[in-house]
Amino acid sequence: MHRGIFTLLVGLMLLLGGGGIAIGMPHDDETVCSRATSGAPPVWSSINLLYVEEAVKRGLTCGVGNTTNASLNETTFNQKQILMVNEFIDANKDIFQSSQIVKIQLQGDFKGKKGSYKTTYHGFATANEIFVSSSWGRGFKVIYGSADTKSTTQVLKGWDFVEKPKKDKASVSFKSKTNGSFFEILADGHFSGFKNWSTRVPGKLQLARPINVFLQKRTVSGLRNIVSVQGADSVRREVTRRIKLFRELEKTRKKYELRAKENGVFSPNFGKNNTKIIAQLLGLEEQLKGLSEQFKTQMASLEPVPKKPGVAEVQIAKNVTEGAGSILVNGTTPKLGDLIARNSALLKETEIYSSLLSASLSTSSKSWHETWGVIVMHDQILAFQSHQKGKKFVFGVQHPATPLRLEGYEYYEPNNNMAKISLSGDWTSSFIAAVANRDTFSGHVNWSGKWRQEIELKAASSIPNIKSDPHYNQEISEVIEPEILLKLINARIKKLQRLKKHQRDFEAFLSKKGVLQASVGKDITTKVQELQRFKKNLSDLIQNDVLMAANEKAVGSDDTVNEITTAKPKDERKAKEAEARRLAKLEEQRKAKEAEARRLAKLEEQRKAKEAEARRLAEADKSPPKIFAEVVSQDGYEALIRGVITDDTGLQDMAMNGQLLEVDEQGVFETSVYIPRGGELVVIEALDKMGKLSRFELPLERKQVAKLQLASFEKLSPSNRRAKLNQNAVAVIIGVAEYQRTEVPAVYA
Repeated sequence: MHRGIFTLLVGLMLLLGGGGIAIGMPHDDETVCSRATSGAPPVWSSINLLYVEEAVKRGLTCGVGNTTNASLNETTFNQKQILMVNEFIDANKDIFQSSQIVKIQLQGDFKGKKGSYKTTYHGFATANEIFVSSSWGRGFKVIYGSADTKSTTQVLKGWDFVEKPKKDKASVSFKSKTNGSFFEILADGHFSGFKNWSTRVPGKLQLARPINVFLQKRTVSGLRNIVSVQGADSVRREVTRRIKLFRELEKTRKKYELRAKENGVFSPNFGKNNTKIIAQLLGLEEQLKGLSEQFKTQMASLEPVPKKPGVAEVQIAKNVTEGAGSILVNGTTPKLGDLIARNSALLKETEIYSSLLSASLSTSSKSWHETWGVIVMHDQILAFQSHQKGKKFVFGVQHPATPLRLEGYEYYEPNNNMAKISLSGDWTSSFIAAVANRDTFSGHVNWSGKWRQEIELKAASSIPNIKSDPHYNQEISEVIEPEILLKLINARIKKLQRLKKHQRDFEAFLSKKGVLQASVGKDITTKVQELQRFKKNLSDLIQNDVLMAANEKAVGSDDTVNEITTAKPKDERKAKEAEARRLAKLEEQRKAKEAEARRLAKLEEQRKAKEAEARRLAEADKSPPKIFAEVVSQDGYEALIRGVITDDTGLQDMAMNGQLLEVDEQGVFETSVYIPRGGELVVIEALDKMGKLSRFELPLERKQVAKLQLASFEKLSPSNRRAKLNQNAVAVIIGVAEYQRTEVPAVYA
């Protein structure tokens, strides 16, 4: 690190040369050198880089030793990077200045009929816009405002909504006493105004936490300083942070606009659209990514400057090897800060705490209190309580754009009865924040027979260790020893394994009770494995530190330090190749996780779209389908039927006498039906998309068909006639086929 800083300064001398005293730096040379260096022998300071830069401009060496020519190429290139990024900042300073955004927390102090009370609002602030909100068990509150450059004061508006037991709302308005940007007003003043209920409630709003220092680092000059200290890539990370916050602001505002519309606000608009700013920042991000890739390509093509005869190698100062996690063995062991930076997301995701919750339960006749255990992470929670006659437990998993919810069961062993528990909370960022803030989850224990218990859960007391827990980023390496961090990681792994065991036990219990495919929270097996790998890397780092310290003690000379920390060119090349492969693998894993996250987000959007469509159909479906049919024509035993089927939400299935019936886009159908001798009852049924069924019956009868008219004659029977026997008689039979006056043919002629 010190070698890199020193070579950076040589590059500054090559590019800038000596110069006079800089404006704003009215110190003599001795003071500048004292602040620009540290240690004995002196080395350039890694903190006061502005004084280091000033010393180089003045041509001061400040007693710092020489460097090798091998580092001049890299140093000059690094300085060129910083200069190019600073030029980029200057060229886009308007966008950088106008896109400043910060998360804020406002404290509201109000005086109502029953006394004074406070409300904490969370949200976002830019120079020209504020949006904050606060949710509670029975409703939510919104305050927003856009800057008006023509007015002498700035105005904030908003609403207080009560959603249960019955809906109600009141408008809110606040004004500042001075003009200026919202940043300036929040830093030095407050907003005062009223909540317009039936009785006006006066109050004021002011910052709960200062933001001045944070904003100073995000100004154009602040970004230039960050580049000098943290490198060229720090600006891209800042742009990415702003894009993320603006998108979060847009998502939060739209969510509350939808809730306000559901509570009776016509066409709510809680601030201006930031799509243009997001597009500008995305453009900057792409340009900075291009610069970064260009830097990497050029850096890879650099060749070391040949060493000139007579130039001595740099003697690595002893303080390079001082401090936890700062020793490099063969150039491959990472520093503690680098190890933490690479695993910062994992350390954030696996943050876990064990504590107690206070449960308040009541029925129509009595109330009582209980104490529950809880294990909480950012995105899930498990709370439980066991007693002699059974057990209770609830769990929750955080879903995007939805309030926190808990679900679970209570089992009563004497009668083998089990009831479902349902609880709802606020729109809090995470379960850890909900527990730390002592937010209330309220709901019911739903026993059979419509008998319910009311239940409320919240933290038993304030939990300072949650609020004061360190954020695991690269800066933590400056204040924590690797051994202490290893103990914290061991404790975290044990808590995660305990949570995993509780989840499996409760899932097995539910399976025995007939709850199929029960899942109590998210599976954390992968997170435990990743944390164990981090623990191994940390242990290796500590072991390398111990070996280095032992070598130093055994040899007791600076030459040994140089031998240990100076790798052969071949070993360095292999180490760099191995590191490049490892980083490429990590990048593939990151991309795979992002792709999986996008897939899950798409599935979540599809699920929400289906739910929204189902709600729309349920609201629009006022009646079952309407059916009308009639006989258009009939020819003996065949009838032509025509009809129409309509519904206000859409038809799912239609049938006639048990057979599918096809209709056109208007619901019209036409079909032929055979009519047997005894007649036919045509039954038409229709089912809409909400499951409502209609039935229509149409009776049919066969019409009489004309019959052939035939003559009827008495049957001839010779046995009916008795005659005398006459041997001399002759019988003559004459047949006539047609008769003149008879229309009926002679059938028997």
